[in-house]
Amino acid sequence: MFAPLGEALSSRLGTRLWPHGWPLPLQALLAVVVFELPWYWIHRLEHIWAPLWRVHSVHHSSRRLYWWNFARTHPLDNLLSAVAAFTPLSLLGVGDEPLALMAAFSGAHGMLQHSNIDLRTGFLDLFFSTARVHRWHHSPRRHEADANYSPRVMLWDHVFGSYRFRPDVAPPEDVGLGEDAAEFPESYVGQLLVPFRSDHGRKRHP
Repeated sequence: MFAPLGEALSSRLGTRLWPHGWPLPLQALLAVVVFELPWYWIHRLEHIWAPLWRVHSVHHSSRRLYWWNFARTHPLDNLLSAVAAFTPLSLLGVGDEPLALMAAFSGAHGMLQHSNIDLRTGFLDLFFSTARVHRWHHSPRRHEADANYSPRVMLWDHVFGSYRFRPDVAPPEDVGLGEDAAEFPESYVGQLLVPFRSDHGRKRHP
């Protein structure tokens, strides 16, 4: 939808906005960085603002982490995040190849990120949202979970001060919604309706 606007903007400026001449790996890396900035802020807002938290809480409702959690999200959550994240790339005129490379990396990373295995990722925990780093984000305690918002690389968490990880401290064993878990619906239809329930608040421990 925004690609024609990007083409018009490039024509008006008389130059391509996206560096198509760069090597493909660098274009893919730039695509990830641009893609994740609006996603980061949408994700952070979802943890702060109650109406958006009701949408995002579906992803946090699982009581254990496993690889399929990567896809356990409300359709509105997917739509909001994807539109916000892809709009800048479309306006800049990103090509198909860096997008395809970014998508392949994102799919594999998302499953590893939510996997229930003891991955020893070492120094990579500083740069990527690994399983050890991301597990803190799924803690039922808000002071632990309201951090590490970046979906893949931790750049924007470092920039905006929301990176939380200590290699000498084990991530939390328990995950989920804490006190909210008891009243959270188990059925798919029930979870689709959660964003429209004003009684579904946020009672997680501070």
